[in-house]
Amino acid sequence: MNTKNILVTGGTRGIGRAMAIALAGLGNRVAVTGRNEQKLREVARELPGGIAILADVTDAAHSQSVIDEVTTDIGPIEVLINNAGIGGGTDGPQLLIDMDADDWWRVQETNVRGPMLYTKAVLPGMIERGEGIIINVGSYLSIRPSPMATAYGTSKAALARFTDCLAVEVADQGVQVFCISPGLVLTDMTRDLPFINDIPEDDFQRPEDVAGLACELVTGKYGKLSGHFIHVKDELATLLANAERLKKERLYQLSLHGLEGLID
Repeated sequence: MNTKNILVTGGTRGIGRAMAIALAGLGNRVAVTGRNEQKLREVARELPGGIAILADVTDAAHSQSVIDEVTTDIGPIEVLINNAGIGGGTDGPQLLIDMDADDWWRVQETNVRGPMLYTKAVLPGMIERGEGIIINVGSYLSIRPSPMATAYGTSKAALARFTDCLAVEVADQGVQVFCISPGLVLTDMTRDLPFINDIPEDDFQRPEDVAGLACELVTGKYGKLSGHFIHVKDELATLLANAERLKKERLYQLSLHGLEGLID
């Protein structure tokens, strides 16, 4: 595969770290952002030719400087993976009635504003070159109602819609946009979920499984699936073979169904 210059936000732990290391292992030049200096130093040692940058993805002014630094150090960003995210407030997942309003909004700032800022910063270069790949890390909670997830579920639903709207905007400019669902991965963020101990071990995905999906998508072979929501368990070959049907019937996208089918 042709190697690429890749930026992974939130790349110091869990899924982000696994993706960054796997992509670097294939020869790609990988940059990561994170908020913990020690963890940044640790992951940087596993990214040959890559860099690790201290950054808050919600900072609009800093987002452009991060893009500029990455571009200077490893070259134009050809793949952006918007992975940085938080699951709840300072006290973890909570019912809305118990959650601080500022904490609720902070989830939207990190999980929606962050991807928007970084996407907006890399798009001009991608459009100018006529190619690029953007992968937004979503969640099954964007389509499945769950208690204690009004903040997180809302943010990930917004990210899924952001994905398919953006895909339409850049469809003729060579930029592919995906929203991937990792499934339930046991990470620092999910350990606090109230129902985590009730889930069978076989239902969990590994960070390495998500990394494998990302490694496939960055090859550029799946442009016909741009704009769609892809679960880590999905067979990409099957989806690709049915790409026209997916587009026509708006499958693997946020949609609303009534008694007579899709409400269009």
